[in-house]
Amino acid sequence: NGFEFEIVQELLTKIPANYRYETLPYDPVVSAYSSLNNLPILNLLGYGYDPYAINQSYEQGLSIISMELSCEQFNQSIQETSTNYFISMSSSANDYLSNCGLKKIEGTVPALFSTQIPMQIIENGEILNLTKNEITLKVKPPMTTLKINNFPKWKAISQNETIAIEGEKWIQIPTQEEKIVTLKIAPSGIELASLLLSSVFTLGFVFFSFKKEWGFCTTCIIYTKKEWFDVKWVQLNA
Repeated sequence: NGFEFEIVQELLTKIPANYRYETLPYDPVVSAYSSLNNLPILNLLGYGYDPYAINQSYEQGLSIISMELSCEQFNQSIQETSTNYFISMSSSANDYLSNCGLKKIEGTVPALFSTQIPMQIIENGEILNLTKNEITLKVKPPMTTLKINNFPKWKAISQNETIAIEGEKWIQIPTQEEKIVTLKIAPSGIELASLLLSSVFTLGFVFFSFKKEWGFCTTCIIYTKKEWFDVKWVQLNA
């Protein structure tokens, strides 16, 4: 994309904690870096075994990054998913985001765009700490909604007791009182092995993509974006 990766790393630190972002066009290297380093920000599409990915809205996520939606459709989709920030990786992305009403944050290269009004990923509650596979919340009655997929492996714990999680899509925690809840996701042994293979695959993808981009590799197998997404989708839902 023409940008030094160190510059993009620095740009990620400008995104406030507990907010959702995406690159436009989608850049798997940035997504992988964000996830592997446990940054306290959420990626729209994620990668590998990232529980923050909106995989239940897989097609919606792909449509958001396609730059083929009308501005009305685009703004409706980012509102539904609470995606507040976009890192623009091309001049066409700059034009698209500007035309759709997002504002460019001055002094950012590549350009970082944000929605006019920030959209929280939590409703009726507060995120106290966010790391990969573990989130600490302050929940409030009658219900706290967290706009992160309600994967079956999520467990909610409060005062050493497991409490109920509701919601067909997002994580919803009913409560009669304000309290601290820790959300954890604990893979089984099989899933841990799958995660290891997924990580090796992802790092290999990133490495060979870079090598091809730098001109050092002439025989690398490079997946198209849709092929790469489909592989990850199968792994995650196996």
